[in-house]
Amino acid sequence: MNTIYRFRSQLFLVLVALTTLTACETEVDLVAPYKTTPVIVGVLDQTADTQFVRINRTYLSNNNAVQYAGVKDSVEYDPSEVQARLVKLNNETEIGSIELEHITLPSRDPGVFYDEDVSFWYTSETLFSESEWNNIGQSANSPYRYRIDVELRGESYTATTDFPRLIDGHIAYPSAGNDFIKIEMVQTNGNYSQQTFSYKAYSPTYRFQGVFRFNFSYEKTDGTLVEDQYIDYQLGINQLNLSSQDGSSQIYPFNPEAWFQFIGPKIKAIPDLDRVRIQNVEVRISGGNRVINDYINVSQPISDFTPTLTTYSNIDGGAIGILGSKTLAKSLAILGNNTVELLNDGDDTGGTDGPCYCTESWPGSNFDCDITSCN
Repeated sequence: MNTIYRFRSQLFLVLVALTTLTACETEVDLVAPYKTTPVIVGVLDQTADTQFVRINRTYLSNNNAVQYAGVKDSVEYDPSEVQARLVKLNNETEIGSIELEHITLPSRDPGVFYDEDVSFWYTSETLFSESEWNNIGQSANSPYRYRIDVELRGESYTATTDFPRLIDGHIAYPSAGNDFIKIEMVQTNGNYSQQTFSYKAYSPTYRFQGVFRFNFSYEKTDGTLVEDQYIDYQLGINQLNLSSQDGSSQIYPFNPEAWFQFIGPKIKAIPDLDRVRIQNVEVRISGGNRVINDYINVSQPISDFTPTLTTYSNIDGGAIGILGSKTLAKSLAILGNNTVELLNDGDDTGGTDGPCYCTESWPGSNFDCDITSCN
């Protein structure tokens, strides 16, 4: 159960992005004879330990809509009414299946709408073997797909998804496979050195979101060590141009000055901070397949919390929703000595009121935590 709750935050980020991220311009009669419609939302991710699917329902009624919204049975089915499974396909041949189990997880903060635990269907089984996943990452026409089959109150609903062609090796700079590639953001004369992170884009990956992650632990003034912390700096969203050739180069320009200004206040806000132990940095690229890209484009998001009513769906049988997929590629790197020196001396991140920064086991570093003193 710990594994399930460990991935809860990732799940809700996905669901927010795909089911509550967009604006609604569709006219709907909110008072009508009672009717329910199944809503099925799943985003499969080979790089995650747990897969989640949300199976609930919309409703129309000639009674007070706000009152219905506060009743659990108005938006969720009894788990005994739902049978759901994921079916692995090689071309059109079924080569395996996974029965999804039911679980309830905590919902959002209390409000007008239903705010108790929310039903999900999940599995912790691996979707693909290593060789199958390598085939997806390297083949322009991978035969592997997944289909969801849902049996609900005597009706059947189904959808199929392919998977993004995105692996660590598609990141060109900093290239994957060498954990000690050095990123130097500062020149010897003290000026910033602009960086450009790059990767190769292949269909069926159509939406890319880049993040530059700063991984660290820190020591407090009382000697307490707090491990496994990180700060994410958003690089932006790219979409694959349908006219682009597979393997085309895509870039994320990176402004070091803006990055220093971004992470400095976050680090300095840590109470009783004495020393920051830098572990490494990562370029992380999340890729979504065309279903996810089309859904977001059709829905035209304007905020993170605007309810969505959209006509886009790939669920057959009369339900609405999507079955899509995403994945994550990443490349590790370290920071150059000039960059670490500015972390220590710069007003944004260090200076007289800032912590000391050191590095953990980096070759060629002048700031090794075993020899660097903050005194």
